[in-house]
Amino acid sequence: MGKFVDRVIWVTGGGSGIGRAVALEFAREGASVAVSGRRVDKLAETVAAIDAIGARALAAPCDVLDEASIGAAVQRVIDTWGSIDVVVANAGYSVMGRIEDLDIAYWRRQFDVNVFGLVGTVRAVLPELHKTHGRIVLIGSVAAFVAPPKGGIYSSSKAAVRAIGEALSMELRGSGVSCTTVHPGYVETEIVRVDNDGRLHKDRKDPRPKWLVWKADQAAKAIVNASYCRRREVVLSIYGKVAVGLSRLAPGLLQKRLGRGVGTKQRAKSSTPAHRIEMPGEPRRITIVRSPGTAAIYLRALRRMQVRSQGVLPQECSRALAPIEVSQPGTRIDSVRLAQFWDVCGNPNHGLSVPPAYPECLFLGPMAEAVLSDAFPFSPFGLIHIRQQIVLLHPIDPGATLDLSCRLVEIRETDRGFEVDFGLGAVVAGAQAWSGTTTLLTRNKQARSGRGRKGDKSTPWIPEEEPFKSLLVRVPEDTGRRYARASGDWNPHHLYAVTARLLGYRRAIAHGMWTFARTLAAIEAEQDFSLPIEVDASFKRPIFLPGEIEIRLLDERVLGSDTRTVRFEARNAESGEPHMTGSIRG
Repeated sequence: MGKFVDRVIWVTGGGSGIGRAVALEFAREGASVAVSGRRVDKLAETVAAIDAIGARALAAPCDVLDEASIGAAVQRVIDTWGSIDVVVANAGYSVMGRIEDLDIAYWRRQFDVNVFGLVGTVRAVLPELHKTHGRIVLIGSVAAFVAPPKGGIYSSSKAAVRAIGEALSMELRGSGVSCTTVHPGYVETEIVRVDNDGRLHKDRKDPRPKWLVWKADQAAKAIVNASYCRRREVVLSIYGKVAVGLSRLAPGLLQKRLGRGVGTKQRAKSSTPAHRIEMPGEPRRITIVRSPGTAAIYLRALRRMQVRSQGVLPQECSRALAPIEVSQPGTRIDSVRLAQFWDVCGNPNHGLSVPPAYPECLFLGPMAEAVLSDAFPFSPFGLIHIRQQIVLLHPIDPGATLDLSCRLVEIRETDRGFEVDFGLGAVVAGAQAWSGTTTLLTRNKQARSGRGRKGDKSTPWIPEEEPFKSLLVRVPEDTGRRYARASGDWNPHHLYAVTARLLGYRRAIAHGMWTFARTLAAIEAEQDFSLPIEVDASFKRPIFLPGEIEIRLLDERVLGSDTRTVRFEARNAESGEPHMTGSIRG
């Protein structure tokens, strides 16, 4: 007789690794098992494996970042089997890297998944567990006790899980519901092959000593047994118990052992962390009536070139740095240019509203005023567009009048030079309709010379094993000129091969924002998004004209969720090198 006969178990992160092994072990103990996760194909594999055992199984896809999705998964289990007796909050992944090197966005996502996703799971299912006097199982880690070098983010998230488990155990005392926190040591799972952005690399080697690594099935047996016995906290494996013991009895010895080889020498090999430059001065405010012409922009840029350099922040400028704010009220959308934009980028909504990418074109004048201002510390030449974020809050009518604002919001020093963020805003009829952040890079001498350049990693943003949609797009030789007519951006390296060679390119290259807009049009043609729409894209290698690109779209929408997320990538159709990567959410 199994330990969990006629019991209903719900496992998050049940498509692979520990989650899959735990689901199978509960099934062997006679339970009906529901598994949740984002990858429907992996959930189907787990369900098939449970079916083969002869137990009942259910796939309840959900994204632990979305409370509505979690609630829908719980309801699906209840509707199918009437109750839930055990929840195993297992969904999570690992971010690795030096604290000084990793952007704060990695911290947010790590805690969103490992901590807030776990809390959301527990909160959603607790009312059902009170009815059944059920069990909560939280999957922590030995890293909650021992934070190794480059493991600070992951260890912090698992320390939070441990604290949540301790609090729950006390809060639920006397209620009939138990909470068990299990801390695995080294377990054979995919977690070591998942990068900081959550992408799986099947060819990545496991650096951990094999003799210390438990099989997932072995860990699953211990987890199921701990749940059955309603243990409060369990540390798995001899290695895990020794590590936890040393952290309590001889923390200095443990830190010395773990930190061996990590220090000044290792830090020197690390890339320079982004350092935010303070802007203590009073904001410089500029108002323009209309955008300056291309010729006027270039004449002023040539003058500024005499007193400003690429990738260098003069000392006298750093002391007087201040935000720059440029406003352009009463801007009308040019119907001819908008039609040209639709023609070159695509028109999936048949002209009913302005495409999400189009408003960025209207900021050519305000941004030019900002970078040509005396308050801007760098040369206007050599600015490279490396990232674009936009948020569309409301549909914009093609006949609308917009009040535009452009603000220099942040300057960061990196190992390649200085990154500059411009915050963009478009107001229609007194309400914010669109906003964006344009990030430009002014490279230092080392970056321009190519010294210290890292080899481009061939691992795609959307791996081959993912169920993505693929679209081949031919990029004609005149794409740069057609987009210039639509956007007003007549930079010479986009126009002809001969003008591109003047700036060091062997052929003309497509505008990064053309790639951005063309990709969004491809996504819109597949399915509409609900507002607000958030897009975040990073620009990689240039597209040489003429050429052909492959646009990959990976729909990460979870059943039962109102939010749709699509990861996208534009790649060279022949070589596979990336031109742009990003995601859209709405």
